[in-house]
Amino acid sequence: MERMITQLMNERKATRQFDPNFHLAEEEVHELIEMATTSPSSSNLQPWRFIVVRDEDVRKQLRPLALNQAQIEEASAIVVIVADTRMHERVEQINRMNETSGYMTKEQADRKIERDYETYEGKSDIERFKIAMFDAGLITMSLTLAATAKGIDSGIMGGFDPEGVASLFELDEHLVPAILVALGKRREEPQQTTRLPLQDILL
Repeated sequence: MERMITQLMNERKATRQFDPNFHLAEEEVHELIEMATTSPSSSNLQPWRFIVVRDEDVRKQLRPLALNQAQIEEASAIVVIVADTRMHERVEQINRMNETSGYMTKEQADRKIERDYETYEGKSDIERFKIAMFDAGLITMSLTLAATAKGIDSGIMGGFDPEGVASLFELDEHLVPAILVALGKRREEPQQTTRLPLQDILL
């Protein structure tokens, strides 16, 4: 297992040159997203939402909002990972699911619902934004590793106009575009990169 995880982590490389003739089925993209949702999140509130972009016209509108990066149109699909800053509104739903699944008793679920709602409702918009963005980063890594395990290449894009993307998809104010992930098949080997040695990152 350790060898498999290490291999996946080493194989995952940022892909920017995608084969435009390679196509992922919608079910394949959904499977990757579902795999990625095993990621941890603050209080298990899962403050992530996803927009899968495949339509050519939408891609053309999205590309100038993403620094004109070619992979927006060349990749098989673009996944917009959206951070939900009102994650506490799902407290009841998530914990009742845990109760129904037998992971919690009703009493445990009741207590967690009350505690989590009070905790997150009491936080400022900025605090909830930071939590949601942090969790969006976690699930992004899970998504790209899941893709690597399936032989699918990926490219993480942080360079885009969040307000423009939110407007394009008519998102409510509490839904903030966090990261774009391109999925598909590379048409050339990605550039290798170095990492700082351990002695330079241990404090």
